Amino acid sequence: MKIIVGLLIILLLCGFTNLSDKYPTIQSIAANVHGPAGLQKFFKNFTFTRSGSNNMREFLQTKEGDCDMFALVSYEVLKRWDLEPILVTLVKPDHNPRNRSHAICIFKTKGGVYIFSNGEISFGKNNAQAIAKKYNKNWTHVFIWQVINGRSKRRKDIVPGDKKYKFYPQMS
Repeated sequence: MKIIVGLLIILLLCGFTNLSDKYPTIQSIAANVHGPAGLQKFFKNFTFTRSGSNNMREFLQTKEGDCDMFALVSYEVLKRWDLEPILVTLVKPDHNPRNRSHAICIFKTKGGVYIFSNGEISFGKNNAQAIAKKYNKNWTHVFIWQVINGRSKRRKDIVPGDKKYKFYPQMS
């Protein structure tokens, strides 16, 4: 028993049990990264993979994951910066289920609407159809998600005929 207690003390002193030192948290990213351009720079060392983890901690530890993880981390950080992020899944017809959808995070600044897609920022339009067509001209649906207590819930389903839907109605 004394040996186990001694080993635990050594591990604590060496910092091996503090998992927050091993990977960044959403709070530490929001506090230490400055602005959307800084978040894009933060993601430069991350790798997109279709077989990525569905676990945010693992994504931040391994620095690899799928579009869902990039979008969710972006959403959580941007939310802490009060940029009114929106999680969106673009769906297209495809025989390969792994190619059928793409998750992105949309956010607004005074300069307009921007898109985070796999850690890269691009300027977007405040129109669901325009953003969907940017990724695939044959899209079938755009799903808008609401995140409550860390869980996402589909809030709106936009179909191709809904050409006027704006992510931020108060913006032109």
